[in-house]
Amino acid sequence: MLKNQKGFTLTELIVTIAVSGIFFAIIGSIIISLFTSYKNAEMKAEREAEISSAWNFIEETIADTNSLGEGLIISTGEDNLSFGKAEAGLLYDKNQASLCKNNNVLFLKYIKTLDFEIINPQTVAIFIFDDNENSHSRIYYLFGGVEIEGEGSL
Repeated sequence: MLKNQKGFTLTELIVTIAVSGIFFAIIGSIIISLFTSYKNAEMKAEREAEISSAWNFIEETIADTNSLGEGLIISTGEDNLSFGKAEAGLLYDKNQASLCKNNNVLFLKYIKTLDFEIINPQTVAIFIFDDNENSHSRIYYLFGGVEIEGEGSL
């Protein structure tokens, strides 16, 4: 037999492959975890931006109503809910998943339901429910009061 054989033994190759496999599995799981965290953070930011935009639409409608000293008319239908008068109001369309004020339309990806509750003749609570079943609510005082038309909330 030759004494100066060059190369690796089968055992050395198997150990190297096993150690490399463990190393790449750990690196792969770290990379997947980073991508998942990034995607979750991105979705959370989009959800919060959408909810913030919805509140802006609602607050503009309330401010317009209060500035005129008129009552807020809340109209409910089968799949829609409107706040304020038609020309200056806000329309929530559940089927189209959108909020519309004047010519501005906000298409809703994360908001699943918009609802309200009359607390007293001049105070209304408005609720936004997102796709994670989280509830976001605000209470508004209306100088001219609140009036409901239709069959109730969505």
